Amino acid sequence: MTETTNLGWLYYKKYYSDFTESHFEDINNQILDFKYQDECAANNDLGNPNHKVILKTTYPGLLIGSGYQHESHGMGEFKIGFFFDYSTGLPQIPGSSVKGVLRSLFPNEKDSSEVKEGKCIYINDTLSNIIKIEILSIEQQILKEELKNLKEGIEDIKRRENHGDKLTSLRKLITEFSSLDLFHLEKLEDEMFVGKIVESDNYKDGELQTRQLSIYKRDIFYDAVIANENGIQKLVSSDFITPHSNPLKDPNPLMFLKVLPEILIKFQFSCHDSHVIDGLTAWHKIELFKQLLLDFGVGAKTNVGYGQFDEHPDNVEFRENERKDAKEIEEQLAKEKGRIAIDKFKENVPLKLSKTKNGESPLIGIVERKEGNVSFIKFKVGDINCEIKKADKLKGKKKMILNEKDEVQIRVTNDYDPNGKATFECSITLLKKL
Repeated sequence: MTETTNLGWLYYKKYYSDFTESHFEDINNQILDFKYQDECAANNDLGNPNHKVILKTTYPGLLIGSGYQHESHGMGEFKIGFFFDYSTGLPQIPGSSVKGVLRSLFPNEKDSSEVKEGKCIYINDTLSNIIKIEILSIEQQILKEELKNLKEGIEDIKRRENHGDKLTSLRKLITEFSSLDLFHLEKLEDEMFVGKIVESDNYKDGELQTRQLSIYKRDIFYDAVIANENGIQKLVSSDFITPHSNPLKDPNPLMFLKVLPEILIKFQFSCHDSHVIDGLTAWHKIELFKQLLLDFGVGAKTNVGYGQFDEHPDNVEFRENERKDAKEIEEQLAKEKGRIAIDKFKENVPLKLSKTKNGESPLIGIVERKEGNVSFIKFKVGDINCEIKKADKLKGKKKMILNEKDEVQIRVTNDYDPNGKATFECSITLLKKL
């Protein structure tokens, strides 16, 4: 490793080997010209996390470690501290900082009652939305499996029941998560950030008893590291703040270092299913952490836009593709159900019929049964029983979904001969719904 490859060493060690303006300018250029390469990623992926969240920095960038001392009152130097990993020299967000930011967004004893209430509402709503997203994902999985089974002629009743049970339990969780009170959120905070479980049914001397979780069952917050894997790329840039000590005097610009926008940051966690909130899994915790980071950011100067993130572009594109896939699968499923029903049944209209003319009374039919989205409609012409099939119209202005026992009006739209080549065609209008 050469002298210029470790940014932390340059910034804190070599930086103050000389105090001339030209020396500061030379080191500044080395720092600003540093380019991250793919091989850095292997050295930067430390620890053994089981959950990872990749987010992308937004304009104006990310400022971390500003509380560290970095000033000699010299000309041309960076005036504010910055945090680097000691080994790799790369910008890094300490796991303790990630943990502290996330914990600060939970209700705590220093908050006023209004702030506590606001935090409770926010976390409840966020958890409920996470469950809704999970439900949508499972519903899409069900659609895919149902389409596959239809094509292969398989009916997996047990799997369908399991999916139904899962959806029922998740919908129940939405209700529970949307009404978590302060007591339960404080218990959740203790579990996630302290590794302590409050035993709600265990009192001693009038106080609730607690127990510490094993280190192997605690949630762990690892350092967040650079995750770019798209070749050589600059990581850092300079920026300025201009404090005005006197409104009648010129400001004093202070140069500082920041992580550039469009840089991928990998947040790393090892989480476990909750012991204090029934149904709250490790995945739910990770999704909650991700949303808190997206909504509130991390680092210094977040109130003026620094330290904010967007979701990884691949995740956004994946969700958009999932939504498109879901619509396509629903359409395919409707067609497949209709095709199977049609394959199983030929229309039973054993007599000639002429096109229904204006002023003529239409035929009246009853929906006898349903197969998928196909209705089987019985009607009489004189003493002759007839039966036809009609697929539901699932969307558009003429959307119509029939149910068993619905009464419909049938208008023949072409001359029909059962011995000829023409198929029986008609329009259906719902007269009376069951």
